[in-house]
Amino acid sequence: MVLVKDLSILQSVKFPQNTVVNEIEPIKLHVFCDASGKAYGTVAYLVSNGQASLLTSKTRVNPLKKRSLPQLELTALLLGVRLAHYRIKALSNIHSEETVVWSDNEAVLQWVKNNNSKNPYVSNRVKEI
Repeated sequence: MVLVKDLSILQSVKFPQNTVVNEIEPIKLHVFCDASGKAYGTVAYLVSNGQASLLTSKTRVNPLKKRSLPQLELTALLLGVRLAHYRIKALSNIHSEETVVWSDNEAVLQWVKNNNSKNPYVSNRVKEI
């Protein structure tokens, strides 16, 4: 079984427990957002001196009320914007050069860009973003 052999490799995988940031060097905060049929989430990375460090992530199970995938992607983007805002405040003593929140859904990007949806679910989330 290949899977069983691969499991032994997991013992050697290490995840750093802290992120070391030079307070003099500017940092960039990159937040990635995505959704699927079952859940949505976001993850934040700090980038400094060409090194990326996982900062934090958030996930949520999709609500019981069915939403379209673009609506779930929009909800993931809202979660990402909230996470970015929270992290910017928490890292206020560090010189942040840039914050980028990423979404790969074209419908969501158009909703945010145009901000003219008639759907209350969409317009309320776009307004907060």
